[in-house]
Amino acid sequence: MAQRLARKREVFSWFLLIAAVAAGLEAAGGCAGGSGGGSPIPPGPGQGLLRGKAPSAAAGVSNPERMTDGIGVEPGSFWRTEVTSVIDAGGFATYDLGQVATIHCALVEGDNNDNYRLSASEDGTNFTPIWVAPAVPGAGMRFRYKNDLAATARFVRLTADGGDGAYSVGELAVFAECPAEWPPTLSLVSGTPLGETAQFRLWLFGAAAIAFLLIHKRGSRDFARLLIVVPIGLGLSAAASLASLWPVEEPEQFVLRTVVAAIALVAVVREWRGRGKWAVDRRLITGILCLLSVVSVMCFYHLGMPQFRDNSKHRRTLVHPWDMRVYFPVAKYFRELRFDGLYLASVAAYLDNNNVPPERIARVRLRDLRDNHMRTVSDLVDEIQGVRKRFTPERWDEFKKDMRYFQDVMGGGDYLGSLQDHGGNATPVWIMQAYFLFRHAPASEMTLTLAGLIDPLLLIITFIVIGRTFGLRAMLMTMIMFGVTDYSRFGTNVMGSTLRQDWMCGMALAACAFKRRRYALGGGLVAYAGLIRAFPALAAFMMCAPGIWWVIETVRGEKKLPGWAALREALRPTLKAIAGGVGTMVALVALSSAMFGLSASWGTWLTKIRLHAEKPNTNHVGLRNVLAFDPNRIGQRVVDNRQVESWATWQREQLERFESRKPVFYVGVLAFTALAFAACRRRRLDQAALAGLMLIPIFFYPANYYCHFVWLLPLIGTRDRQPREEPVGDWLFAYVSAVLLAMTVAQYPTLFTGWSDVVYTWQSVILLVGFAAILGGLAWDAWRGRGAQASINGEEAPPAEPEAAPAT
Repeated sequence: MAQRLARKREVFSWFLLIAAVAAGLEAAGGCAGGSGGGSPIPPGPGQGLLRGKAPSAAAGVSNPERMTDGIGVEPGSFWRTEVTSVIDAGGFATYDLGQVATIHCALVEGDNNDNYRLSASEDGTNFTPIWVAPAVPGAGMRFRYKNDLAATARFVRLTADGGDGAYSVGELAVFAECPAEWPPTLSLVSGTPLGETAQFRLWLFGAAAIAFLLIHKRGSRDFARLLIVVPIGLGLSAAASLASLWPVEEPEQFVLRTVVAAIALVAVVREWRGRGKWAVDRRLITGILCLLSVVSVMCFYHLGMPQFRDNSKHRRTLVHPWDMRVYFPVAKYFRELRFDGLYLASVAAYLDNNNVPPERIARVRLRDLRDNHMRTVSDLVDEIQGVRKRFTPERWDEFKKDMRYFQDVMGGGDYLGSLQDHGGNATPVWIMQAYFLFRHAPASEMTLTLAGLIDPLLLIITFIVIGRTFGLRAMLMTMIMFGVTDYSRFGTNVMGSTLRQDWMCGMALAACAFKRRRYALGGGLVAYAGLIRAFPALAAFMMCAPGIWWVIETVRGEKKLPGWAALREALRPTLKAIAGGVGTMVALVALSSAMFGLSASWGTWLTKIRLHAEKPNTNHVGLRNVLAFDPNRIGQRVVDNRQVESWATWQREQLERFESRKPVFYVGVLAFTALAFAACRRRRLDQAALAGLMLIPIFFYPANYYCHFVWLLPLIGTRDRQPREEPVGDWLFAYVSAVLLAMTVAQYPTLFTGWSDVVYTWQSVILLVGFAAILGGLAWDAWRGRGAQASINGEEAPPAEPEAAPAT
């Protein structure tokens, strides 16, 4: 009975402490943000008809009382602070004046680049516009004034539209008689951006969580265990700040991802290095990683916030229009567009849909997908007019309707601006599967939203299979890495796109198949991933490394080559994987060629990829990026936006520097290849294939988002255990995970280093250093006899005892 009462008291104290900490933090946050606050000024003569009034009806408006409290914000202040009221797209606030009154003057302070509309009504139902406060010059919050109105109203309604979709009001006032002093003088304050408050609380939560992990040990006394309520309370406070800030902008997402990665890093290292009396409670670490994995995946999906704005519906959309305006038509109309006609047909559809002559948009820039050079519409008039001939009249009408959807969603300016991208670079196999998905579907928000759910479904299946194959801890680490790494982003990520995670899911499922000794299936999945995005071909190459090592060690031990029977038996897993890969490749290439023609599909794709790989791009990463970098000739200093080829000088200088440093590049390629080969000694096929992925930024020049595959790499550190056993206690798994998480934490300061060419050069350095550290650790583990002792035929030996990490 006494033990039960003690347990109840302990549980009650936990909840009490959590509530106290959270309440204290909220109070502190309110005090910290109170510098711009103040009590509303009571209404008086000349202070307007709305002073101190609450809206009689409102929707999509946060803290509407701030609009009529008589306190404005300093012009130029940030749009979202504790003294401004945010209006969602389509939101409104309606005020009841109490009786019909004449309105002669009005003022509104709102974000600079938006329109704020004032409407009047006598019955509260039928509203008539009386003033549009337009966008004005200058940054941040700005006043608009009107002193020649002649409206009669009892009800006044405020709405917002246009601009960037971020609407905020500092003060709203209407006057029956204009004050003698016009514009009137208002009390002005400087508000604190809510994002800064949320970021501060996130950093505070991260510091408290890390401090708790460092001092916690297994078997701690009740008081020491209760210290966990401090990070819990701070976490609740940070979550409340993010909730009040929703939709959460990118700076806060950057901080959240970094904090998650830092906490996970300390948790992994703390468990790995914990010894004796400083050992930690494994259940606590598992619970923390479970929570972090969920938050991390939410980070990738922007905490549920749609990334893009639908200009036709004046609200945000889950569809990724910049990506799908390329890949939807390329897949659906590939027979007509092929790899060179997308932008030509997009311009032709724009001319038809808007009934304008080519001269109207003659200076619009677009990329000529035949050679990747930038040209203007006036340079390509004949090609634009001729592309219609590839379509039947029915197909052309259908194409125009689909392009009209993207123009309406993106707006005419962004629709034409997107013509400067590099077009669809997916392989004919990807186009084939997307063709079957889209061939009868019209371009619409419903179509593309449902299609965008395919990738999350693939990921859910993949994470479940990883958990069943490699264990819970490995699954949690892949989920954390999936969401926290910045390699998935270039301005945004591919949330809202379709079939963009398929090749990475294919590689993950291939690793699971190899681990379960389904070698032909694993080889087929590797081939599928390679036929989707080409880069995984290196994984297929490295799959042969364990077999080559077996031959080398056999010759070294027996002083002769093994016979064919021994080779066939020993290399059976590799041969099965190769057979599965070759069979899959032949089948998919033959099927895609039969659908689209070998020359029109694979022939032109190879030409396009060769052209695309030759030109430097600001968001490409890898060894080539680092060698071509010159801090004195960065994009910010050499780009001239007045030219059609604005980045031509930067690209030419990058090529020249790379050409002069090619010997160093070849040395680096050889060094990384040798290191990867050494790391594959006595490894399973799944580990060898994942090691091959790490050579992608060495051999190739990929865009940064193709290196999002880093979320798969925790699997390379797993040992030969039964499927449900956990990799806890293995220094190798902890070491690989710690390196990957440290890479993510190191990415945070790179986000503020300047233009994208500088950002991705630093991220290339992080990538190369991290991959060298992982491959070096694998090689050290293998050559010191601590590698997986599985023979090449897949028979597993008992796992090695946990070992200390190398002294690095």
